[in-house]
Amino acid sequence: MATIIDTLNFNLKTEIDRFRSRPQCVSSVGQFEMLCSDILKYTPNISSGKKKIKVGFLALTHGNEIIGLPILNKIIEALTSEEVKTDCEVFFGLGNLEAAFASKRFLNKDLNRCFGQRTNELPEDLRAREI
Repeated sequence: MATIIDTLNFNLKTEIDRFRSRPQCVSSVGQFEMLCSDILKYTPNISSGKKKIKVGFLALTHGNEIIGLPILNKIIEALTSEEVKTDCEVFFGLGNLEAAFASKRFLNKDLNRCFGQRTNELPEDLRAREI
């Protein structure tokens, strides 16, 4: 298993490509589906019969905070390899990719400040509504 030090040595584009390749991943316990641009849903094949719990993870909310992406990919790999099993629906998302590539917290507006807003003025406003 990789250590946190291994996680720190990564390429942003490679990690984004790994994330985007997940819809093809199907295991005996679940499957992945891309819902919209960089929003991935994991649906387990098993059910405990209890009320379905939904869990979500979002990486790259701030473009200069990129360490969450390889961690998110490791969680997805653990589900795919069946190292981790759950009967929860799990959602994975990437926030502000443009800011991540620019190594900036945001380009126009902090994505965190865009959730719940009804404006469509800036790319971050649109992304928040999509998420």
